[in-house]
Amino acid sequence: PPSLRKVLESKAPFYRRTRQEVIASGDMGISEVNCIVDVPFLGGTLAMSSNRQEAFTERDIRVLSQFAQALSEAYRRQQDLKQLEAKEEQLRQGLKLAAVGQLTAGVAHNFNNLLQGILSNAEQCAGQVSGRVKESIADILHGTERAAALVRQLMLFSRKQPDAGYLPVELGRLVEETGGICRRTFAARISLTTEVQAGLLPVLGDANQLTQVLLN
Repeated sequence: PPSLRKVLESKAPFYRRTRQEVIASGDMGISEVNCIVDVPFLGGTLAMSSNRQEAFTERDIRVLSQFAQALSEAYRRQQDLKQLEAKEEQLRQGLKLAAVGQLTAGVAHNFNNLLQGILSNAEQCAGQVSGRVKESIADILHGTERAAALVRQLMLFSRKQPDAGYLPVELGRLVEETGGICRRTFAARISLTTEVQAGLLPVLGDANQLTQVLLN
């Protein structure tokens, strides 16, 4: 109501002594109230009303104002406690993230050792076979390399390894290679067609992340 806006803007008590003043101030929705006084406090306004006209003295208004000051202090302390709780929650979340980072670093290190063994054996097998088996081993090598790239991303997340930055990527070749992986792994009823414009310029990026986007 306009009367409350006036109290908040002026930061001073607003006393409507009669029913006519109550109506004139825009408080027509208040029934059976013939006088009302509002005082501001930090969280809003505090009202005292009566069904009698001119029911309150200046002393009454001073007492109400003093109570509003005490209420303001309580409101301020309540807000301080809410901010403190929010900061404590942020600290707890930060500690959780630090623990996750340490765990991620340990898991990524051990997983990387396993991948290196798979990659080494697959490379040896690739030189001894041909045909469809060689294509399958090529898929194993490609998948292992992508898994190793994901491990590197986990290491970056845990801040145990510096960011290597982006490198030039040939998008056309990337799309064709990813399409080949999909054709060999998707169900036979699914047909996949790729259209790549010739002469595309390389872009700076992460080939493994882009491959993951295409596979998704």
